Amino acid sequence: MWLWVLVGLTTAVAAPADDAEAETATTSSDAARPRSPWGGAAILSTAFVAGPVNPGLSGRTLDGTWSFGSTFNPRLDVGLALRALYRTRAQAALSLAWSVRRDVLLVDTTTEGFSPGVGGTTSTTVVDTSDLLLSYADDDVVAGWPGDVHLAVGGRLTIPASYASLVCDPLVTVLGASVGSWVRLPTRTVVRLSVGGDRLFHAYPAAPRERCGVPLRGTSTVATLAGPVAPTPYEDTFAAGVSHPAWAADATLSLTDWHRVFGLLPRVAGSKALDRVTTDVAIGARLHVARVQPAASVQTLSGDVEVEATSPPSVWSFPWSIGVGVAVADHLVVRTGLSNAAPQLAYDPTARLRVLPATTTVSVALAGAW
Repeated sequence: MWLWVLVGLTTAVAAPADDAEAETATTSSDAARPRSPWGGAAILSTAFVAGPVNPGLSGRTLDGTWSFGSTFNPRLDVGLALRALYRTRAQAALSLAWSVRRDVLLVDTTTEGFSPGVGGTTSTTVVDTSDLLLSYADDDVVAGWPGDVHLAVGGRLTIPASYASLVCDPLVTVLGASVGSWVRLPTRTVVRLSVGGDRLFHAYPAAPRERCGVPLRGTSTVATLAGPVAPTPYEDTFAAGVSHPAWAADATLSLTDWHRVFGLLPRVAGSKALDRVTTDVAIGARLHVARVQPAASVQTLSGDVEVEATSPPSVWSFPWSIGVGVAVADHLVVRTGLSNAAPQLAYDPTARLRVLPATTTVSVALAGAW
């Protein structure tokens, strides 16, 4: 999640600055100097994930009633995302992004109340890093369209660089591409529609077991019909053998600087506060197509058993987000946002490889770009 937040916030920080430079180009000699093709961004952010919430259960048995109390285990993420870019021209750039974060899980199942613990994508690591995301985006491809409608294209390559992708669940790479269009309205609000897809390549069809998960703890015995049995703790940790998706696709409709519509009001028009504020809202759809495993023959004591090929269903999700930022200095923005999270997953720092149940996330970020 952090890398995609970084890309979005970088655009939000850089866009107002670019507009200001264009407006003052005729009055400032500094603006006439060529702009450096190199740029970058850094975002320090924290996100509060409120769910999922377990409301509790109750029921009746032959011996009476039973109940299981509710639980509320929110998570707090603190992260730093970095991005370096090279502008091939005014509206096109090649960029490399990377992030690091600390995950704290607040558990309310202890006798003392809420207790902080180590979260992270593997629930055991203290600090998580993301993979490297190499991307190219051209926001103004010449398509022969008249007026202010622009065609945008992009491509992306995920390079395994995290502990999760190198050790826990080896990732070969992810190849992606996107195409879309955008238009700037008279109020300077930007409407953007984009569609993208990714092809995922993992070393294994599913996350390997006995790697980088929650370890089995304790050595107490368990009563069985054959007598007490002491479970052996795992020498390593384990992960659920969930099949990886083979393809992922997404479509997003977004509005940037929608607050500028208030500039149509007589008393608000021309206010400098409109230039200091950045706003964004987005809604989208994501599709994950799971891998199909071929038919197989398994040997048993009673003979060979034929196992049919899998037919996993495709999974849809509908993310949305809304955010408001304020420029506190040149190229520096403080932003707060609300979204349905599906943020970090086990073995998925970029949150694009699998799907989580939607949870609500509140985030605060300090973003700088140049």
